[in-house]
Amino acid sequence: MENPEHYEYRIQINPYLLNADLNIAFAGAARPEPRHKIGPAVHPYILIHTVESGYGTFVWQGKSYRLGQGDTFVIFPGVLFSYEADHTEPWSYRWVAIQGPHALEMLKKPALPQPIPSSGVLIRNIWQAFLKVSSGCWGNSPVKW
Repeated sequence: MENPEHYEYRIQINPYLLNADLNIAFAGAARPEPRHKIGPAVHPYILIHTVESGYGTFVWQGKSYRLGQGDTFVIFPGVLFSYEADHTEPWSYRWVAIQGPHALEMLKKPALPQPIPSSGVLIRNIWQAFLKVSSGCWGNSPVKW
């Protein structure tokens, strides 16, 4: 199936969601076309994006943020947001969706060892681990539209 608003789009969905305090629900990567926009919308989960290249704008609580390579933005459950790829140099990014009854609380705690890798490296590592696990379960590459 084609996704006409993206040059490339991949997503992996976790079929083994547990009744745990924290779950990775899905992870993905995209390289949208210029001016591709998501939102305004509200999600029921935490969604963390890291920009790998290019530029885009993230709008949260009425404020606009121009983001580029290495920047990370977090979408919180129940909070209105939107984001849009730049019109001349659209971004590419990776994301991971996190959910669970204590997910917000756990993200507030400094539980990661020091030094903390850049969030871009962290999300890329989560994505790679997710691909490794899911390819073993499903025996194929990520869904591609």
